[in-house]
Amino acid sequence: MRDVLLAGVIAAAEGVEGRVKLQKMIYLLQRMGYRLGFDDFILLHYGPYSADLANTVDLASTGVLNETTHTGGPAGSPIIQYVYDVRPEIREVVDRVLHATFRDRGDDLCRRSAEMSRRNARVLEVAATAVYLRDEMGISDEDRLWREVKGRKSHLAKHFDKAKNLLADWDARGLLRR
Repeated sequence: MRDVLLAGVIAAAEGVEGRVKLQKMIYLLQRMGYRLGFDDFILLHYGPYSADLANTVDLASTGVLNETTHTGGPAGSPIIQYVYDVRPEIREVVDRVLHATFRDRGDDLCRRSAEMSRRNARVLEVAATAVYLRDEMGISDEDRLWREVKGRKSHLAKHFDKAKNLLADWDARGLLRR
């Protein structure tokens, strides 16, 4: 069932570019109360990471998802970017399952998936790391939280303000479950 729900999120997002972004989207959606079935998130270098999610993506790529790659990045250091989308012939089915599973919250889940997919992956990485430190590791003091994020993500400092604003908006609207 996780693979179909994952496919539904990716379909709602009209595709997701990047493994890091996909991991952070699923983590944040689950923190918003959408039970997608990935409960093994741990904090690694790129923020919250689920081995179950990575394995599900690999398995789903053989039948449910399309996984393509493209290269980009500075000259001399090509970066391989994975892009995920749902196979067109099953898009309607995964959408129905997603809406049946989340009933009155299905449209909201689809909207949030699409919004996150359009965001910068690094902003989501910083935001997801902050949420993990706050909610999973119990760092509730705002100043201490962002010092800890800075210590772990100093290379992403230019994304901190956007991540802080995103979390402040979500918190003000009561979207994140603590």
